[in-house]
Amino acid sequence: MGIVIRQSIKATFVSYIAVIVGAINQLFVSTEFLTAEQMAVSRILLENSLIFSAFAHLGTPFIIDKFFSRYKNEEENHHGFLGFILIYPLFGFAIFALIYLLFQNSIMDYFNTKSPYLNVYYFITLPLTFFWIYFTLLETYCKNYQRITVPTIIRELFLKVGNIVLIIIFAFGWINFDWVIYGLVVLYALAVLIILIYVIQLKRFYFSINTTLFTGKAFKELFLYGFIIMLGGIGYNLLLFVDRILLAGNVGLESTAIFILAVYIAGIIEIPRRALTQMSIPFISKALKDDDIPLIHNLYHKTIINQLIASCLLFICIWCNIDDLFQLMPKKEIYENGKYVILIIGFIKLIDMAAGMGGEIILYSKYFRYATYLVIVMVVISVILNLIFIPLFKDQGYIGAAVALMLTTVIYILCRSIIIFNKFRIHPFKLSTLKILCLTFIFIVVFSLTKINFQTPLSIIAGIGIKSLLIITIYTYIIYKLNFSYEFNSIINKGIELVNKKIRK
Repeated sequence: MGIVIRQSIKATFVSYIAVIVGAINQLFVSTEFLTAEQMAVSRILLENSLIFSAFAHLGTPFIIDKFFSRYKNEEENHHGFLGFILIYPLFGFAIFALIYLLFQNSIMDYFNTKSPYLNVYYFITLPLTFFWIYFTLLETYCKNYQRITVPTIIRELFLKVGNIVLIIIFAFGWINFDWVIYGLVVLYALAVLIILIYVIQLKRFYFSINTTLFTGKAFKELFLYGFIIMLGGIGYNLLLFVDRILLAGNVGLESTAIFILAVYIAGIIEIPRRALTQMSIPFISKALKDDDIPLIHNLYHKTIINQLIASCLLFICIWCNIDDLFQLMPKKEIYENGKYVILIIGFIKLIDMAAGMGGEIILYSKYFRYATYLVIVMVVISVILNLIFIPLFKDQGYIGAAVALMLTTVIYILCRSIIIFNKFRIHPFKLSTLKILCLTFIFIVVFSLTKINFQTPLSIIAGIGIKSLLIITIYTYIIYKLNFSYEFNSIINKGIELVNKKIRK
C-alpha cells in the first residue's frame, strides 16, 4: 500500500494545482467571458465525447488493466499487445461514426426546441471522441507502468490551461466562439501526441503486430471481456452525464450551465479518490488474479479511510466558503442558484467514497458481468428519475437533476455493496468511517455559523484563506490525534521530523 500512497500523492499534488487552474477557468474565466449557453455547449461537447468514447474504444482501457500483466514481456514486445490496443479501437470508432451520422436528424431534432445552439457543432463530437479514445488508452498503458504523474499533468493541467488561453484569446476578440471549439479539438490532438512522445521517451513503445490476438481463442477472450465492460462503460458515462443532456433537451442551456458548474465545484472533493484509484487498480487486478482476498480487503479499507479523510476536508472548505466564492464569481446572480446542488452532490459523493472501491473490485474480478448489468439498470433508473424530477422543479430543473442523481447513487451504492459482500465477504462499514463523517458534519455546522460579511474582493479572498487555513489546521490535528490512518499519520510525522531537523540545524 505504501507505493500506492506515494505515487498517489504525486498525482494528487498535480491534481490540486489543476484544481486551482480549473477553478480559475470554470469559476472566473469561463463565467466572465462566455455566456451561460456558450459554456454549456463547450462542456456538453466534451462530455458527449466521453460518453461516446466509452462505446467506441470497445472496452480497450479495461482490457489493458485486466490483461496487460499476462502479456507483459519487454523482450518479446509484450507479444504485440500494444499493437492490438492501438488498432482494435479503430473498428469501434468506425462503427460509432457510422451510427452517429445515421442518427444525425433524430439527435438534432431532440435539441432543436430548447438548445438549438448545440446543433451548430454537431460534427465536432467525432474528432473529440477519437482523440479522447487514444489519450485514454495511452494514459491507461502508462498507469500499468505506475507512471501517472505526466499523464495527469497533460490531462489536468495542459488541457485546462489550453482552454483558458483559448477563452482569453476569444475575450480579446481575436477569434470567434467557433474557433474556441475548433481549438479544443487541436488541444486534444496535441494531448495525444504529447503522451505518445512520453511513452516513446520512456522506451516503452513496444509496437508490433501479433495476428493471434486478432483471431482465435485469445481474441474471443479479449473481445468478450471488452464488450461486456464496454456496455458498463457506456452506462457509467451515461450515469455521469445523462442529467445534463436531459436538462439541455427539456429546460435549456442556462439551467444546464448552472448544473454543470455546481457539479464541477462538488467534484473537486473527488480528487484524492481519482489518484488513489488510478494507482490501486493494477494492484487490485493482480490481487484478484492471484485470488489474494486479504490484500483486496486491505486495499479496500485503506483506500476508503485515506480518500475519505482528504475528501471530507475539501468538502468542509468548499461548503463553508461557498457564499464568499459566489461573491467573487462573474454572473453570480445566475450561478449561485446552484448552491444547494453543490450540497446535495457533495454529500452523496462523500457517501460514495465511504462505500469504497467496490465498483473497481467487481469490474476486474470474474464477476465483472455484474458491474455491467448493474450499471445498465442504474442508467434506466437515472433516466426515469431525471424525467420525473427535472419537470417537477420546472425552471429550477437543476435541483431536480441533483435529487435524481442523489437517489440513483444511493441505490447504486447499496446494490454494489451487496454484490461485494456476497462475493468477497467484504463490507465498507467501519466505525472510523462513521466518525470521520460525523466530524465533517460538526465542522460544517460550526464554521457555517461563523460568517463574516466581507465587501471587497481582496477581503473576501483573505477571509476564504483564513477560514480554510483554520479548518485545515484543526481538522488535521483532530484526525492525527484520533489516529484514523497509518498512512496519514506517517506523512504528518515525516513532516514534523523534517521541520525538527531544520530547527536543529
